[in-house]
Amino acid sequence: MGPAVASSAATTTTTIASTIATTTTAAPGPGHRAAAPDPTKPKPPNGAGGSEQQPTPAQLAARARALALREQLREQATDAEVARAALTDASQNAAAALQTYRSAVQAQQQAQLAAAQAQARLEQAGQAVEAQRAALGRWAWQAYVSGGLLARSPAMLTLLDGGTTDQLGTVQVMVKSVGDGQAQALDALRAAQVAQQQALDTATAAQQGADADAALAEEAKAAADDAVAQHRVTLEHAQLALAATQSAAADADRDAQLLEMVDSYTGGLPGAGHAVTGPVGDCPGGDVSTFPNGRIPVALLCPVWAAPGTYLRADAEFAFDRLSHAYAQAFGTPICVTDAYRSYEDQVRVFAERPGFAAKPGTSNHGWGTAADLCGGIQSFGTRQHAWMLANAPLFGWFHPSWAEPTGSLPEAWHWEFGG
Repeated sequence: MGPAVASSAATTTTTIASTIATTTTAAPGPGHRAAAPDPTKPKPPNGAGGSEQQPTPAQLAARARALALREQLREQATDAEVARAALTDASQNAAAALQTYRSAVQAQQQAQLAAAQAQARLEQAGQAVEAQRAALGRWAWQAYVSGGLLARSPAMLTLLDGGTTDQLGTVQVMVKSVGDGQAQALDALRAAQVAQQQALDTATAAQQGADADAALAEEAKAAADDAVAQHRVTLEHAQLALAATQSAAADADRDAQLLEMVDSYTGGLPGAGHAVTGPVGDCPGGDVSTFPNGRIPVALLCPVWAAPGTYLRADAEFAFDRLSHAYAQAFGTPICVTDAYRSYEDQVRVFAERPGFAAKPGTSNHGWGTAADLCGGIQSFGTRQHAWMLANAPLFGWFHPSWAEPTGSLPEAWHWEFGG
């Protein structure tokens, strides 16, 4: 379940395993027949499984592609943020333009209403002028019929003929003729007519200004709407490109990691460096060196004694079997096992169920059949069972990795590994 064994730990446990090989061959456990190592089987190179290997050209190319995609990912993430910020600004500008447009429309409507009211007042004033003109005409007719000097007045003749009294001279004659009362009424009417015309002119000018403002606001609103639409399209394209690069970067990282795992042993074989090298018992297992981590067929592994459904690599199981028999003599029961070989699919499941604890799928020693998770008291630091394992497991080629110690990077009392 934990990460690969560190270099120093590998060196130590290799020495232990070398010592144990002779011991375990001389004293096989019950039900097992020790088999001598096959001299025809190639030995791993120095440092395999522990020391760092020089990267191959394929590894370098995979790493370069992954780095390039991650750099592209950062750039596209920046582009997406810029596009998102631009869209936010455009939306704010569109909101301001919409508010301006609404105010302009309201002003336009108010100007239209004011113009209509002024026109109505002007029409009323015109009607009043006509009424007063008719009244003056009737009064002039009566005066003319009665006789006197007014009958021969040019102004009187003008009124009778229905002519205009707009000329100043005519108005003055009428003022003298009809008396002060009628003249005041006519002056007031004319002043009202002038005021109404001025109001109409003002309302018309306001209407024209409001129309112009509304037209400009409409243009600004349309431009803002277009800008928002364009920025939204830009952001969508940036997000699509970002998602595509994220997927490609994830694939590249996975490919690079798988390639490094496959090439971790010189020779490039998928499982090289994790082949059976130690003694085996009645279950010889099979050649696992051609399979990647977590892809080893169970038929090539060996079942763990007293732990149904669990499997280990042949040499790891043979050593663990001897260890479990010794443990049974001390505690009366075999070692309790919760997990041993773990397929890639199981690694994915455990990694999802226990984020931060399980190794990344494809890198766990469980996937090589050389690690086991134990129970029955061993899973807790400080117990008698755990202390017994610390003292005796190395005698059989198994050890508790330093990273899983209480002071390690990921304390796991239950996780044990085979050093062969």
